[in-house]
Amino acid sequence: AKTNGTDELAGETFTKETYTYKYSTYQISVVAEHGIVFGGGDYEYLSTCTLSVVADFGYEFVAWSDGITKNPRVIQVSQDTILNAVFRLQKQGLCGDNLLWKYEDRTLSIYGTGAMYDYKQDFVPWLLLKDSITSLVINSGCTSIGDYAFYGLSNKAFKSLSLPDGIISIGNYAFAECGYLGNISLCSTLEEIGDFAFANDKRLYYVTCYAMEPPLLAENAFYNYDAILSVPCEAKDIYMKVAPGWKKFNQENAKCIGAETVENPVTEVATKTGDTEVTITWPTSTNAATYTIEISSKGVLVCTLVFNADGILTSINFPVASAPARFAKAVMPKKATLLANGGMQFTVTGLDSGTDYTYVVIIGDAQGQELDSFKGEFKTTGEHGIATAIDEVTDSQKLHVESQKFIRNGVLHIERNGKTYNALGGEVR
Repeated sequence: AKTNGTDELAGETFTKETYTYKYSTYQISVVAEHGIVFGGGDYEYLSTCTLSVVADFGYEFVAWSDGITKNPRVIQVSQDTILNAVFRLQKQGLCGDNLLWKYEDRTLSIYGTGAMYDYKQDFVPWLLLKDSITSLVINSGCTSIGDYAFYGLSNKAFKSLSLPDGIISIGNYAFAECGYLGNISLCSTLEEIGDFAFANDKRLYYVTCYAMEPPLLAENAFYNYDAILSVPCEAKDIYMKVAPGWKKFNQENAKCIGAETVENPVTEVATKTGDTEVTITWPTSTNAATYTIEISSKGVLVCTLVFNADGILTSINFPVASAPARFAKAVMPKKATLLANGGMQFTVTGLDSGTDYTYVVIIGDAQGQELDSFKGEFKTTGEHGIATAIDEVTDSQKLHVESQKFIRNGVLHIERNGKTYNALGGEVR
């Protein structure tokens, strides 16, 4: 409001304007799809508003829609404002006082030291990710698996589990309802397996336990006691005749793990090739936690395979730009063959025929340090390039005429004896 008036000063008259402000109120609004907001509402002009947000279970706060990442944050009010709180699925965090978890490339990894937290059903931090988990890697340093920790990991690709030495206990329902889990390897340090730890794992058929003294086992820990049980030879009688729970396994399916006489131990890497595959044999180490194989061609990485200490294939990766197209479709085993003379052997399929490759085999310890490595090279057999149905015909069919492969409109063709064929051997007219 403005008032006009006159004042006299030194005989002069002038106009004086006086302003009086009435403070208005403004509204601060926040939208939070995956969280709860504290603060907001109506505020007077130039007053302050404090906003904070708490993410829903399984999510984490990223930023406000205006780019500010502080939480909580203070706003000086000057106008009506609408903000969005931006969240994302939580993909890493704590799962023990000194244990961390991380989800990447559909693999859930546990690393650090000490015991894992116990959980309630459907309240594990990776709950919203569990249906997409295809591989579980528990690194050395973890001493226990918490209650319900991996309950219901039922992705079709999650078929095997290997626990590293150092784990002492497995909690109640820890691996229950894992619908496709078929093969588990339990470490030598294990002392206790909780109630229903592997309950309703209907496809679990291979159970290996390396502990010399049978771990304390709840009677209801397993669903299928007709599974093939493998234990140390020296302790087999204790497992099968004395130990509660363990003696419920079918004795006819019991096998023993024993030391075999080692003749001509594997001390270096050997390769044997086919047209589109290579079989690699490498030495093992008692201190190894991982065995990594990297295969390259012309200096470009084609594939990387990582095995754990038991020879189980825990990850496979190949750059799309460098790998043969069919490599992604190649069906390979999930486990290396353990040889009696102290080595491992694995066949990599889906390579190009008639092609030079180099490889490196890296043996790593639990801390990720390299213990040893082996480098070499090999060449696949057959004619260079992608094998086709034409390549499989007899010499008489080929008429001893050299063939030529070429790409037309993005499709592979073969020209032979004046005729053109597709990759399946059909004549192209």
